[in-house]
Amino acid sequence: MISMSSSRIVRVIAVALMVSFLVGASVASLPAASAQDLSSLATEGGVYNYLTEGTGSEESPYKATITGYQEGNEAYLAIQSGLEGYPVKAIAANAFQNCTSLEAVVIPERIETIGDRAFAGCSSLQAAYFAGELPQLGADVFAGCAPGFTIYYLQDSWSNYDTYPTAPWSLGTYTDAAGGSYFYYVINNEITIFKYLSGRQLAIPAAIDGQPVVSIGTEAFYQCAVETVSIAEGVERIADRAFSWEHLPNSPLKSVSLPRTLTAIGDEAFRYSAALTNIDFPAALKYIGFEAFRECGLTSVTLPNDIAYVGGGAFYYCPQLKAADLGRGLSAIPERMFGWCQSFSNIIIPGRVIAIGDSAFYNCDLRSLDLNNVETIGLKAFYGNANLQKVIMEDVRIVGNEAFSECSSLRYVEFDDLESIAPGAFLKCTALEYVVLPDHLRTIGKDAFRGCTSLSAAYFEGDQPVIGDNAFYKTDADFQVYYLPEHQASWSSYDATSIQTWNGIVPQERAIWESFMFILVAIILIALVVVVLMILIMRKKGRAP
Repeated sequence: MISMSSSRIVRVIAVALMVSFLVGASVASLPAASAQDLSSLATEGGVYNYLTEGTGSEESPYKATITGYQEGNEAYLAIQSGLEGYPVKAIAANAFQNCTSLEAVVIPERIETIGDRAFAGCSSLQAAYFAGELPQLGADVFAGCAPGFTIYYLQDSWSNYDTYPTAPWSLGTYTDAAGGSYFYYVINNEITIFKYLSGRQLAIPAAIDGQPVVSIGTEAFYQCAVETVSIAEGVERIADRAFSWEHLPNSPLKSVSLPRTLTAIGDEAFRYSAALTNIDFPAALKYIGFEAFRECGLTSVTLPNDIAYVGGGAFYYCPQLKAADLGRGLSAIPERMFGWCQSFSNIIIPGRVIAIGDSAFYNCDLRSLDLNNVETIGLKAFYGNANLQKVIMEDVRIVGNEAFSECSSLRYVEFDDLESIAPGAFLKCTALEYVVLPDHLRTIGKDAFRGCTSLSAAYFEGDQPVIGDNAFYKTDADFQVYYLPEHQASWSSYDATSIQTWNGIVPQERAIWESFMFILVAIILIALVVVVLMILIMRKKGRAP
């Protein structure tokens, strides 16, 4: 085996371009891709470029092809088996060309093709470890690699390959204290758990034969009948799909104990673990990957304060999930993070969060929201929260398409810095009675308040913004637009709805204030009457013989 200066399994830190959630898609499937969608993915040391294709049908399965890699500083690169849910099946020509820091690379099992010169010029690359069958290899794939470069293989299909030197990849086997058995491999005197053999209980050790276990590898226990997992201190990473029960019902996994040393949980690592109701994340955890806990049985989530990144759909469609504490580390809530968590009713948005991604809380059960320092709200971010009644968004500048659509109980929204309301943003918010729109507002998209059947007034504090078609269509029969007299010139040509000036005092708010004052005065009067009666009673007792 090879000795290297460092070994780091690639972890996704940030997504440059995220695939938007398609509401019409099934909750059990990926969004349909176009013929080819180009994406970019930043990692710990470099950036992947890749193509996704397919619609998920038998005739057009999902597929990702890595097309390029902007070199970082990894000496050891374990390529993931999937990128944002798409299985990696191909590495295109020149994808890793001239990545001179790479010393070893692990190629995942599903790779079918590797293009011309894919790793050419990787002058430090001494070894490529292939987990699967011999793929279709282009010309000069490993040209110009380090002297003594060797391909290590597991499958017999490599036995007659002679373009580059080859050798069997030697795996170890281990049976742990709980009776679980699995293969493992060693690179740079560090162990990665590779593949499941047997056992329903696992006790992943801190070391095997004196060498530290640092990682649970890609798909190590994928669709395996494991019920409980205990992971020893020292393990740092759980790779993508390590414990996934993807697309199969009745996952047996019900208990996972994570070590304090764990820093990363990979994409889809525990996906479909419906029996897993609780998990405690260690303080050292920095990264949770794409759909890592999708369709799990979790009832609550507490993220550590130093969490740096959470992938899209991390807790998507967890039907029992009721509440989450997001810690203090996140600056953005990713797309679909809690989408379709239909019992989810309790969230406090941390002060550092400035952006909420597309469908982040789609079809949840939230009741009220204070969005603190949030500046942008993505497409369908809170779509279908039927019990949501109140939203404070003082710092929000942009409300995305259909962000609050179908929030049928929403009665009160508050803006201060709002600049843009996208099409359909408040579509069919049937309980909303009025809105006050600040003077920063520049655009209202088409259908923005369409179908808000109780909406009787929109009060504008500034000049007329650009207002899209049917923005206030099918609102209350007496709906009025109100503007301040000093902005009359900008409103002179507006004729889409009935319009008139106002004095800056919202009648609905004044009515609430008047009701409050009436109640307050009544309470004071009652208190005075009680005091007078008490005084009279005391005086009467004082005169008694």
